[in-house]
Amino acid sequence: MRAQDYHWGAPPAATGSGTGAGRCPPSDSGVRGGGWAPTVGTAEPSLQEYQRRTEQHANNIAQSQQRALRLAESASVTGAATLEALHTQGEQLRHVRSEQAKIDANLATSERLLRGMESWGGAIRNAVSSWWGGGEETGAVQRAEPPSKPAPARAGASARADAVGIGGMADTKESEVDPMNTLCGIVSGLKVQADAMNEELRSHSSLIDGTIATSERQQVGIKGNTKRANKLLGR
Repeated sequence: MRAQDYHWGAPPAATGSGTGAGRCPPSDSGVRGGGWAPTVGTAEPSLQEYQRRTEQHANNIAQSQQRALRLAESASVTGAATLEALHTQGEQLRHVRSEQAKIDANLATSERLLRGMESWGGAIRNAVSSWWGGGEETGAVQRAEPPSKPAPARAGASARADAVGIGGMADTKESEVDPMNTLCGIVSGLKVQADAMNEELRSHSSLIDGTIATSERQQVGIKGNTKRANKLLGR
């Protein structure tokens, strides 16, 4: 065997014009086979292209800000309507409490009349209590009347005014005011609305609890007076 047939390491790549396994692929074979492709003719973006992209990003940001402003203003309008409804419900609950005060006064009057009809002692007690100006009627009205809480109504009106004022500023001065500052103002108005709603709901809860307790007490009083009246009539 000849000495040149022995090789150290890997055999050398085949040379020549034949299609051997060690031949390098032509420059366009990678493109046809889906492999590597040389980056020929790739140029850096121009200054105009950078400016166009920057303006596009700025427009996208401005559109996002306007969408956020519209959503915040819609939430502000909805919050103002909700606050107005809560205020109306509070007024209705306070009216119910005032009507319960009148029922308490009527119950106190019937209690006094029944006491005077049941015994001489009751009649004397009624006469003595009338000398001191009012008897149980005044106390009954004071027990049933709810405490005055005008604060929730004023807070709700203030929150609604703040929301309307901020929304108007966003509409009339959109080109002069920074949209993010306007958005911060609207969100602050939403916080004021949320606080006013919380105050109204707390007031409603107190009024409802008092209404239930007074209703149960009045029901017991009406049943007792009815029983006493039936006894006087011999029923």
